[in-house]
Amino acid sequence: MADIKRDFLYEFNRMLRDVYSTSPSIVSVFESIDNGALKLSPFNLTDEGYVENVGKLIHMVKRIVADPYKSFQGKQEIVPISKAQSVDKESIKLTLSDPDAWSIIDGKRTPKQAYTLIKDYVFINYENAFISQLISQVILSLKKIKARVTYEHIDDFSEKYKQFIGTIDSYTRKLMRLFNERVFADNRRREVDMSCIFVTDILRSDTRYHFCYRFFCEYLKNNGTKSTVVKDFRVLYHNFALVKILYSLTKHGYVISDSEYYISTSGKIFIDTLYANNGNKEVVISQTKKGISLSYEDKCIVVDFSKVMLHSNDGILSDYRLKASKVDEKRNYYVAYLSSSTHLTGGALGIGYKNVEKAINELIDSL
Repeated sequence: MADIKRDFLYEFNRMLRDVYSTSPSIVSVFESIDNGALKLSPFNLTDEGYVENVGKLIHMVKRIVADPYKSFQGKQEIVPISKAQSVDKESIKLTLSDPDAWSIIDGKRTPKQAYTLIKDYVFINYENAFISQLISQVILSLKKIKARVTYEHIDDFSEKYKQFIGTIDSYTRKLMRLFNERVFADNRRREVDMSCIFVTDILRSDTRYHFCYRFFCEYLKNNGTKSTVVKDFRVLYHNFALVKILYSLTKHGYVISDSEYYISTSGKIFIDTLYANNGNKEVVISQTKKGISLSYEDKCIVVDFSKVMLHSNDGILSDYRLKASKVDEKRNYYVAYLSSSTHLTGGALGIGYKNVEKAINELIDSL
């Protein structure tokens, strides 16, 4: 599941940089989460909206299969001289240079055969090659959505969830069948640079092809060209965990002092000291080398974002339990990581994808 987590964190950090380019304010980050510009969960309405539009795309692709755009492809064939009809300069050149096309009669060269231009209409063209690659990308995107949603909602047995997964499976099967249609199979070897699409007259004027082009621009082109510059997975997770905890505090009744933050060249978020107040107590939030500390009176809770685990292997978990228990002897210590387990040991708490809400709620309750 590492790729699923990484894909989501890359997208989260990309959107975070977009928010930062508008306003480097902590409060603006919270507002962006509230209005949906910044997503804290991989499963959201944008997935449903995308899948719904895939259904419309399938309808258009079916119309293309029924009557695909054909391009003219002329080829030279040698035929008896009496049947040569369409002759161009290339035909004459080939005929003159082919000794088998001539016979010698009474010492004179006489043509017995001639090359003629045969008109042939084929499916192999730029537009159909584009649609072929588009289908391939959409199939891949549907598989990623299914894997991500299944992982996030592994215990969700609601009818809505089952219908959503069923729709993804159905659309994936339909696209696979369309992908194997001759019009697209013939174009698989023709590569199209999807980062720089040449908008031909057909892509512009044919309503079927134009719909597919607009679908690509709206849902796939931006995602493929806009990406975060962050490559360190620990930095990606650090930013997600930091924003998630700060935002969760506001949802628990805390008002956090507005402060500017900045993103370093490595992509990591840095904040000044923040103060969170719920009317009864004030929590001081400070950034540490590996995460943040939450201080209230004589209590200090350290949240370490560097303990990121990609696999919930028992051996790894045991190792982290041992390390966490040793640190917990000195202070109340929390470890942020990616796993399905909730508690590691004592004061060590796991903040991961499947249990992130419960883990952070317990973290805030312990203040």
